[in-house]
Amino acid sequence: MVRYFELKNKPVYDESGKFIGNMVDIVIYKDRGDIFGIVIENLSREIVEKLGISKKRGIIIPYKAVKSIRDVVIIKEGEFITPE
Repeated sequence: MVRYFELKNKPVYDESGKFIGNMVDIVIYKDRGDIFGIVIENLSREIVEKLGISKKRGIIIPYKAVKSIRDVVIIKEGEFITPE
C-alpha cells in the first residue's frame, strides 16, 4: 500500500526514460472512489512544447497509463495526456 503523501512530487518518466514532470495530485471518480488519473506539473520543456501549453499548467495522465510507482512513476510511452 502507498499513501498519498509518499507520492507527492515524485518524478514521472515515460518507458523510454524521458522526464515528463512531477506528480502533484491524484484525480478520483467521486461516485466510485476509483483513481481516474494523476496530475503532473513542473513539466519538461519537451512536453510543454509538444502540447503547446504554458509551463505553469499541469496535465492529467490516465491511471491506466501508469506502469509503476516506486521511487519514480513510470508511464506508458505515448499515452494520451490531457491538459488540466
